[in-house]
Amino acid sequence: MLKVTSVIFFITINISQINVFQLDGLFSNAHLRSLENHFEQKAYSETDLFVIQYSADDYTEGTIEGFNNLLMTISQKENFPKAIWVGPHKTSINAKLLNQFDYIGFTPGTVILNVDFADEILINRFCEASNCNFDESSISISENEGVYNGYLVSASLGGFLNALGSESIESNLFQQSSKGDNSYDFKFVQFGLNEEFSNQIDFYKPSLLNRVYIAVSNPAYSYLFFVLGLALIVLELFAMGPGIMAFIGGLLLLISSMTFHELGVNNFGILILLISFLMYIKVLARGYFSFMGVSAFLVQFIASIVLFRDSLFGDGINHTVSVSIFSLVLVSIGLAIFYFVAIPTVIRSRLTTDNSAITSLAGNKAEYIRKIDNESSLFNVNNLQVKIKHSESKELKSGETYTIQEEDGSLTI
Repeated sequence: MLKVTSVIFFITINISQINVFQLDGLFSNAHLRSLENHFEQKAYSETDLFVIQYSADDYTEGTIEGFNNLLMTISQKENFPKAIWVGPHKTSINAKLLNQFDYIGFTPGTVILNVDFADEILINRFCEASNCNFDESSISISENEGVYNGYLVSASLGGFLNALGSESIESNLFQQSSKGDNSYDFKFVQFGLNEEFSNQIDFYKPSLLNRVYIAVSNPAYSYLFFVLGLALIVLELFAMGPGIMAFIGGLLLLISSMTFHELGVNNFGILILLISFLMYIKVLARGYFSFMGVSAFLVQFIASIVLFRDSLFGDGINHTVSVSIFSLVLVSIGLAIFYFVAIPTVIRSRLTTDNSAITSLAGNKAEYIRKIDNESSLFNVNNLQVKIKHSESKELKSGETYTIQEEDGSLTI
C-alpha cells in the first residue's frame, strides 16, 4: 500500500487510492473545466494520490495561470499529495506548469520551456544532470532513467510510481497535515505498491464533449472543419435534396467556431475566407474551374494565413499555439480539389435530373386558371393543375388555352 512518512515525527499515512488524470491534445480551457468537475465530483483527502499524466503538445493563452490557480484553490481546501509525469511520448512542457506538484517525473528527453534561470533552486535541481540551455531558457531532461534532485526520469507511468515507492524522495512542496487532532508537517514520502495489498488506481479523462472540443481546438482541424462546413453549405445551394449537407455543414461551423476565441483567430481572416467562398459559388455556377477557381484558392490560403497570423509571425506573438503553414496549405488544396470534383456533380444535378414526366406535357393545350407570380401561373392540363412559366410581359386571360412548350427541361407558355 502507498505510504506517506513524516521525517520529523515518523508518522505514516496509508495511501489507499491513486487517481491518474490524463491530459493530451491542446492544453486548453476544456482541460481546466474537466479538472474542476473532477475535483467537485471526487473529494480528495490525504489518503489519495493525485497524478497528472501530461502528454499535451501545446497550450493556449491563460491556461497555465488558470491551471495553477485551480490547484492552489484545491490545496487550500484539502492537502493531498500531487504528482505529474510528462509522457509517454517525448514532449515539452512549460516550466510554470510544474510549480504546484510535490513530485515530478519526465519521460527521457523531455524539454522544459520558458525556464527562469534566475531561480537558483531550478539551477541546482536540473542543471547538474540535465542539459540547461541558458540562451533559449530551456532544459533538456536526461536520457537516463533514475531519481535525481527533485525529479524522476522514467519511460513509463508505472516506472514513475514504482520509483516513488522504492526510493527516498523528498517532496518539492511544504505541506501540513490536517488529519486528527495533532497536525504535523511532512516533507518526505516513500510510495510503494505493496504486494500484500491491492492499491486501487483509477484513470480519468475529460468528458466526451470536452474531448471533442480539445480535438477541434487543434488549429489545423479547426480550420479544416470550418472550411468544410462552408463548402457543404455552398454545395447544398446547387443540389436537390432534404438539406442534409447544409445541416452537417452548419454543425461543423458551430463546432469549429467555438474554438476561435481561444485560438486567437483574426476576424479579418474570416471575412477574407467568406470572399473566397463567394468566388467558389461563382465557379460552381459557371461550371468550370478556370482562372477564377485558382484565384479563389489563393484568396482562401491568404485567409488562412490572416486567420492564424498571431501564431505564425513575429517574435512577440500574442498567442502560444503553434500553427503549421504546411497543414494550412494542405487544407486549402484539399478544398480546391473538393470544388473541382463537385463541378461535374453540379452539372449532372442540373442537366440529368429526370424531368420526363413533366416535359411529356409539351405540345398539349393548357387552360389558364390564375397567376402565381410575375413569371409563372397555374394552368389546367388534362384535368391536372400544373405550374407553368411564362414571360413577365405575356398577357393571359382566364379560360383561354395556350400551347405548352419545353425549354431546358422546364415547361413554358
